[in-house]
Amino acid sequence: MRLALIPPKVLPISVGRNDKVPLRSHRWNDNVNGKEQRIFGFAPWSLRRSLSVSRFAALTSMPVAPAGRMPPAPSDRLPVELWIELRSWLLANDPDAPPMLDWSAALAEPADPEKLAGEIVWIILCAGRSAQSARTIERRVWDAIHAGTPVLSAFGHRMRAAAIETAWARRKDLYVEFASLKAASDEDLLAWCRAMPGVGAVTCFQLAKNLGRDLPKPDIWLCRLAGIPDRPGGRIQERFAACRALCLPLAQAAGDRIATVDSLLWLACNKGVLQVDAFGGPVSYRPGTIKARPIMAGLGFETIDPSVRAIG
Repeated sequence: MRLALIPPKVLPISVGRNDKVPLRSHRWNDNVNGKEQRIFGFAPWSLRRSLSVSRFAALTSMPVAPAGRMPPAPSDRLPVELWIELRSWLLANDPDAPPMLDWSAALAEPADPEKLAGEIVWIILCAGRSAQSARTIERRVWDAIHAGTPVLSAFGHRMRAAAIETAWARRKDLYVEFASLKAASDEDLLAWCRAMPGVGAVTCFQLAKNLGRDLPKPDIWLCRLAGIPDRPGGRIQERFAACRALCLPLAQAAGDRIATVDSLLWLACNKGVLQVDAFGGPVSYRPGTIKARPIMAGLGFETIDPSVRAIG
């Protein structure tokens, strides 16, 4: 395989809290199959645990830059021009992208108790599994609910099945509680979401977003894009702030909501168009054939009861 290297753009990186090494942003042309790969980003600070600065510099054939400079902002890891290109590519090539954009752009407060319960159920199902897997389970769960049979018969996680049954049984009371929070701050709504059985410290952001708030979800993919490693991930407030800092300039550049940027970035990672490792390393843009199963496309947008929703 022959790779033609277009002159790179040099970007600063943080290896340790005080040690900086330049990392180059390359554009590669693959002369074998015509596919293009571009890499943007910075090495994560967590590499200091396994590599000295001099060792990292030797491996990358790059000199150590002077210390004392601040680590790059999350927004520097994914340039606006790449976001505009990625957004256009997804809308043209991924059948899930147009409905996800429409869904995230129109996010609003649920209109009735059933839709509120539907969002809570979806969030509980999403925890710890792919959106594709959650879609498969979701239909069986709703069939069980409407048939009056135990959710456990459709979803074998005892605690989460019980949480789903509780959300459905209490949907009217929960809707009254939610209505009282319409003018509340994001922090208050997040606390209410977090108190739900089956909703965790990360998925509460997803629930608040799906209930109409313009927030990103600091999940594993968005955190990696922001340069945050899986371990240690840091405090949830810090992760949320970094993810918001990543999404805000992209949203402003394209006229999107933060929730839309969050959803499409997540979709790009789910489909392998954006790739980043567990250390929060460089971000790779790899447009090409999408092999992952669809999430929204082909569902008819009306087939998931009681409301249409996405993972984002």
